[in-house]
Amino acid sequence: MRRPRGGRVAVLAAAFAAAPLAEAVARDIVVDPRGPVRTVAAALQLAAPGDRIIVRAGIYREPQLLVEKRVELVGEGDAVLDGAGQHEVLTVRADGVVIRGLTIRNVGASYTEDRAGIRLDQVDGCVVENNRLDATFFGIYVAKSRNCRIAGNRLDGAGTSEVGSGNGIHLWYSSAIHVERNEIRGHRDGIYLEFSEGAEIRNNLSTRNLRYGLHFMFSHGCRYLENRFVENLAGVAVMYSRDVTMRRNRFERSVGAASYGLLLKELSESMVEENRFSGNTVAVFAEGTTRSTFRRNLFTGNGWAV
Repeated sequence: MRRPRGGRVAVLAAAFAAAPLAEAVARDIVVDPRGPVRTVAAALQLAAPGDRIIVRAGIYREPQLLVEKRVELVGEGDAVLDGAGQHEVLTVRADGVVIRGLTIRNVGASYTEDRAGIRLDQVDGCVVENNRLDATFFGIYVAKSRNCRIAGNRLDGAGTSEVGSGNGIHLWYSSAIHVERNEIRGHRDGIYLEFSEGAEIRNNLSTRNLRYGLHFMFSHGCRYLENRFVENLAGVAVMYSRDVTMRRNRFERSVGAASYGLLLKELSESMVEENRFSGNTVAVFAEGTTRSTFRRNLFTGNGWAV
């Protein structure tokens, strides 16, 4: 039998293709700097829907990776995908993709495109969990997607100005997204929602971001529960939205001439309940807020309470 053209990847692909149909079950494809599959790009080329790609420890500097099949992409040990400051790292365009246990770093700032460490683009049912994102422009960017889970990630931005920084977790025109147990710092806004509905933001720590720890715009029917927002420059802002539940959050130490624990603007039919506001210049500032309920909140050590 003649050896297929195209080198190592083509040989492996041919071997997989020759397997009997009865054996067409999910497989593990291992990426290892010293193994037969040495790049994530090669593994994505080999993979079939349902396969798991295991990325072993190493630093992988590759072109932008496009995930267009339902695969699980898992880091084993210190597996680092490095964008070298040049481009977005992972772009997902398939439903049901899982990204877990990777370190993604060095996505340089751009004034013409919203580059991200991980982008979910028009997908359903994806999971991004237990990853570390360091020095990314935008961290995790979810666009026109639904029913996805963003959990247990740590995002450390390297922004020094609002103009030169992106958001940590960014939801745009998306629905039913769960954002939970993430730690976000050093971005423009820690968590940002625009034109997104039915999101649940729970048990996150958003701290020392350059503008807001959490920022809502035109996002209805969302809930944020049991989060901590600490030492963000301007605090938290919820704007032009309705039916938002804010319960058992902690708003702490947002201090400055334009800083608020919680800024509400053009908000309606919402609930602010059992939250704690401490050490803020202004704990709550509300403008154009109607048909909403505030109850059982605790204010301590603020310059102004409400």
